[in-house]
Amino acid sequence: MSSVRRRRGFTLIELVVTLALVGLVAYVSVPLYEVTSTRMREAELRSALRQIRTAIDAYKVAADTGVIQKGATDSGYPPSLQVLVDGVESQRDAKGQRVMFLRHVPLFADLPPGDLKQIAAVAGEQLYEDGTFIAREGDAGNELLVIVDGEVGVVTDGTEIARRKRGDYVGEMAVLDGEPRSASLVARGTVRALRIGRRELETILRERPETSHAMLVVLTRRVRELSRAAAAAAR
Repeated sequence: MSSVRRRRGFTLIELVVTLALVGLVAYVSVPLYEVTSTRMREAELRSALRQIRTAIDAYKVAADTGVIQKGATDSGYPPSLQVLVDGVESQRDAKGQRVMFLRHVPLFADLPPGDLKQIAAVAGEQLYEDGTFIAREGDAGNELLVIVDGEVGVVTDGTEIARRKRGDYVGEMAVLDGEPRSASLVARGTVRALRIGRRELETILRERPETSHAMLVVLTRRVRELSRAAAAAAR
């Protein structure tokens, strides 16, 4: 009988030994995880330092060869690491300047450099003086505008309901649905913008799904923005 009972479960001694072994394994595994995690962080740090060194060297070569602007008293090295992140305007290639700017536009941030070059090639540049109507409410929407410099007021029924700044884009709704523009766009100060036509934009959205997702996020944010503005006006 006693042997049958022992087979139905653990004895007190077996339970104590099992708990001791589990505790020992847990005790050993925590330091092992910490060591592995530390080594991974060290590897990432070494990789980042190599990238920074490569970027600094490339900046120096570009400055010395006149690809980027260099002052008479400048050493040719970047004044800060942030400059390497933001990029520097090329003195030789207007399209290169557009590529660096497009990298920081949320709509195109996830695209590889090759795709950005293609977009920069089809994007026309336009300058608008202060107070200029870039587009009028009710007009056909045939192009998307990406703001490079300045600010654009979004006006409907004579009231400014939003203000778009550098890196924002405007006119996407009319381009996407083919309906007349739902608001006017007015330059607030001098505005420089990149124009992307309907056909070019449709090609980008069709071939690069990540761009479609980025635009969907912005459209959702703007619908909420308009809803809040309408609610505030109704009070």
